[in-house]
Amino acid sequence: LFELYLYKNQLTTLPKGVFDQLANLQTLGLDNNQLTALSAGGFD
Repeated sequence: LFELYLYKNQLTTLPKGVFDQLANLQTLGLDNNQLTALSAGGFD
């Protein structure tokens, strides 16, 4: 999976490590969600 678009899903949080299994992910779309903060290390 190279691209993941999660537009308009009313996401409020992204757990740390949620994308850990997506080693090839290059594009992540999170527009129009309810995210207010990201966890430290959430995209390591």
